[in-house]
Amino acid sequence: MVEEYLAQLNLRLSTDPTSVEQRWARFSVLRIKWQTLFQQDQYPEAALEAIRAAEKDIRFLADAKPDTLRYKEELARTLSLIGWSAQEVSDRSLPDAAHREAVALARTILTESPKSVNASLALAYGLQWNAMSVTAKDKTYEAYETSVPLYKEAILAFKNLAKLEPGNKGYATDHAQVWYGLGQIYHELGDDEEAFKAIRLSYYLLQDASDAHPNDANLHRRAYQLGLHTSEFLSFGEERLAWLERMKSRLKEIEAIGKLHPDDKTLIDEVDRQIGLNKDVIETSKE
Repeated sequence: MVEEYLAQLNLRLSTDPTSVEQRWARFSVLRIKWQTLFQQDQYPEAALEAIRAAEKDIRFLADAKPDTLRYKEELARTLSLIGWSAQEVSDRSLPDAAHREAVALARTILTESPKSVNASLALAYGLQWNAMSVTAKDKTYEAYETSVPLYKEAILAFKNLAKLEPGNKGYATDHAQVWYGLGQIYHELGDDEEAFKAIRLSYYLLQDASDAHPNDANLHRRAYQLGLHTSEFLSFGEERLAWLERMKSRLKEIEAIGKLHPDDKTLIDEVDRQIGLNKDVIETSKE
């Protein structure tokens, strides 16, 4: 059905290539095609081809109608989608370039329209990508330092998204991921105090998201895997023991309502093991 409709639109545009209506229609259908392919996770090349074709139409519209905010917003979002789609099938040059352009355009849009969701999305995810990209290419101390302000700006962008669309589970989990990334960078820089603060906040954000979506077992799993990792930044002793026991209590609550995946029983076992180790250390220190 989609291919049939695209064929019809291509035919119409072959005789009237400047038609705004037909360009918008083809852009919309190509975005649907991209979404279908991307969600199937089996055809990354075809998904990238579809979203890059969509970009040509929305860029034409943004250039033809520069005063129409919607076209600029959709171009920024489409560039961001190209960036994420390309990471599966391309070297870093294409996603890097797409996200850089998306971020620049999003910043311009947000000066005119601070509540633009599409521009905020492009900015948040573009900055997240740029921060990760810096250290993916270069593992030096200077690269880690360079990524810190990018992570911090991405965090602000995700906070803005949460205000624009409160309760969005995807934004909440990705916001948590950015804090986690910043924590990892602080760890590489040798600042474990700041690393712990960032990763702990990442855990709290995921925990809040899992509380808001109690039927999402995968979200619970991610939260408590991260919680276990967070405990590693605490010294063995009473504080770490209290953290782990709170985790175990919440895991048991989830297990009681049948929302814990059978495979996650290993997570409870690991928490129990860590609790035992902490108790041993505490007892030994008292001797």
